[in-house]
Amino acid sequence: MSNVDLYQSELPQPQKEIVKRLRGFIARHYPELTESLKWHVPIYSLHGKNLLGLQDFTAHVNLNFFWGAQLHDPRRILIGTGKRVRHVTFRSITDIAWAALKEFIDQAIAKSDHCTHATGDDQAAPRRQSIHHEITGGHLCCKTACFSSPRRGVVASVGRRLRLPCERA
Repeated sequence: MSNVDLYQSELPQPQKEIVKRLRGFIARHYPELTESLKWHVPIYSLHGKNLLGLQDFTAHVNLNFFWGAQLHDPRRILIGTGKRVRHVTFRSITDIAWAALKEFIDQAIAKSDHCTHATGDDQAAPRRQSIHHEITGGHLCCKTACFSSPRRGVVASVGRRLRLPCERA
């Protein structure tokens, strides 16, 4: 039994059934996502980058999108006003709109591959990359949102990101 299985088994109803269905949906449709227990809740990541999280509350379950502010949501399904995170609330399994959920998860995965999320400014990424290439001849490290040199050392960090070694070089 995994840590996430244990987490799920200890939930009351209807949260247990909601989490079970959401986990099953994610496992079936997105086998590339890694499921783990972080901060005492299930988290789904891609290549080490957190994308989604399930969070239980007294009367509902939230599915958090860690970069949800960047997702296209014309129907205004996502909830939240923070800088990055948005969520969908489920009070019962009938609240789950599977097609909309799939659209959001597909977007979250696609956005994670483009990595213009470091500052939230989609226009800034090409400019940062161009400046970086002029200075170091290196590449933009999407995973850690930092500039890296060919020697795997960090030249500069973007926004409030920590200076971490690049894993792509």
